[in-house]
Amino acid sequence: MNQSRSLNRFKYLLLLLIIVFFAIQAIGQNYDEEKRLEFSAGLKTAFADITYGKTFYYNTAYGGFALQPTLRVDWNLRLFTLSDYEVNIDLVGQTGIFQYFNATKFDYIGVEPFTGDTVHYISKNPTYLPFYFGFYSPGSFMIGFEMFYYKGIGVQDLYGFKLLSLGYNAPRFRISGAYELYDQVKSDIVIQKEGFLSFDFLWKLTRRE
Repeated sequence: MNQSRSLNRFKYLLLLLIIVFFAIQAIGQNYDEEKRLEFSAGLKTAFADITYGKTFYYNTAYGGFALQPTLRVDWNLRLFTLSDYEVNIDLVGQTGIFQYFNATKFDYIGVEPFTGDTVHYISKNPTYLPFYFGFYSPGSFMIGFEMFYYKGIGVQDLYGFKLLSLGYNAPRFRISGAYELYDQVKSDIVIQKEGFLSFDFLWKLTRRE
């Protein structure tokens, strides 16, 4: 109980820090450049052990990791003007093919505990089609929040969010890191929001001049 309360307090404090930092970043930016969509492409990596099936047998072994060729679009949106400063927000959408590696190896026939059916259990490296949507503070140093939905290809769908995402926005590229929490959309087991670290490197295909 005490650990749960401490975690909730940490989440509230983290959310407050994000809001404060975002407000400072947003008000401190004065964009004279043209507002338009900005496309970038690159690679996302993740390091974690995940549960990808409807039983605990379906998980990645210690040292599991993932790679995702990714495409991202940023839309710098002006919210309002305050004392000659434009208050902006970067809306973000991202997708790709998310492939996990190092699944725990098994291959046997057993009885499904919830239905009594005979089932062939076999391991596989899970693959997903992910969709991300969120927002970031504008400027060189970014902090933001994203929600995501992983459409499983032959495995259970996942959903979740990036609890904390930090990045650097250079003229030609973007780099960022995040701590992500996820759960299965529909499952007979309780995962209780497992987490993993992820990192993105994206090269800008279109840039603000």
